[in-house]
Amino acid sequence: MLVLDELAVPGNAPLLLWLASQAGHFDPILLRASSALFDPRLFPLHAAACAWLRSRQHRPAALSAAAGGWRDLLYCLFCFTLAIGLVGAAKVLVQAPRPALLLAEVVPQLAAGDPYSFPSGHAAAAAALACLLWARAGSVARAVLVLLLAWVMAMRCIAGLHFPLDVATGAALSCVACAAAARLRDRFVPRHVRGSALPPTR
Repeated sequence: MLVLDELAVPGNAPLLLWLASQAGHFDPILLRASSALFDPRLFPLHAAACAWLRSRQHRPAALSAAAGGWRDLLYCLFCFTLAIGLVGAAKVLVQAPRPALLLAEVVPQLAAGDPYSFPSGHAAAAAALACLLWARAGSVARAVLVLLLAWVMAMRCIAGLHFPLDVATGAALSCVACAAAARLRDRFVPRHVRGSALPPTR
């Protein structure tokens, strides 16, 4: 097991305390909604939603919509599985406690799904969604994706369940997982059978 002292990370605890102090300004429904929508255990549904949203775009005429849809669904599912798997492995390896166990000033606003804080699975799920939709999104949609990710990350800290380092690392691991999945796809899957997957990485 690795030892991570989150209180020793510069700015980590002060930023969390400030965010947690803002909890009174948010309706508990907002906190619960952001937690429920991006629960990492729902990643198959997230993958299906991503595949559906990506399918709204044009596909090559030679590729049937059904075949392209299934391939894209599998690709999205692989990205989410890899991202959530990395986060889960890091949680077990590090086993960093939740903020409330380290800081008496932090009162959790929601129940945690597991006892470990680092990294955040919710941030990873939101980041995977953003990564999968990014290449096909316009400027307005990209701004919405960035705001959505920032919202989920902030809500996890405001709810007193994660340090800022946790949510940042969860999002970063998810981006790495999606980039790795794209590299593997580009290397081993012929372009004409990729469905509506992302264009090749550069």
